Amino acid sequence: MSKPESDKSLPELLEKLAELNAGLTEEKIPGPEQLRKILRQRAQTFKEMEVAEEVGKTLDILEFSLRNERFALPLPWVGEVCRVAEITEIPGTPGFVKGVVNLRRKIYSVVDLAALLALPLPETAGSVKTEQTLAQDAEGCLLLTLIADEMEFAVMIDRLYGVSTLPLRQLQGTLPTLSGAQAEYFLGVTLDHVVVLDAEKLLRDKKLIVGG
Repeated sequence: MSKPESDKSLPELLEKLAELNAGLTEEKIPGPEQLRKILRQRAQTFKEMEVAEEVGKTLDILEFSLRNERFALPLPWVGEVCRVAEITEIPGTPGFVKGVVNLRRKIYSVVDLAALLALPLPETAGSVKTEQTLAQDAEGCLLLTLIADEMEFAVMIDRLYGVSTLPLRQLQGTLPTLSGAQAEYFLGVTLDHVVVLDAEKLLRDKKLIVGG
């Protein structure tokens, strides 16, 4: 018994497509009904080939936490993760910009990613943390640098979990509870509810540029 179409490998699908294409180039010209059948089969084979290729695609992500929620960024856009003791504030910048920091003799602007995404303040000891308390916690804060050809900056994170490989077929493209900036920078959510942010969109956002 032959295998179902969904179980065929990519080489088998390519072979089938070649057979269908040969059916259109034989000396005997197929009739209208036969031609429509061949074209339908060929379209289905193309669809199956796309699925077969998509199944094998993966994305390396760096997982971290922000205010007790799990997030991730695609690894290709991440430069490094480091801890710094001091961030120099810059007057007149938006609230989500904490200032600048010198990393390896290079100046990076520092974005408070939790503030940018408008995440709720965490509760501690039965009360809600204030922004002042969070600022004190930022001493020795953990930074993650994002780097592209035209722009680079650092974002503040709370805790680093590490690198993992995510099959793209497991990345869900919608999350109804997100709104505002969270939805703007949303790339997808994993099966275990890790929100993957669009690093490329963050790096292209001109409002995150400080100075220059």
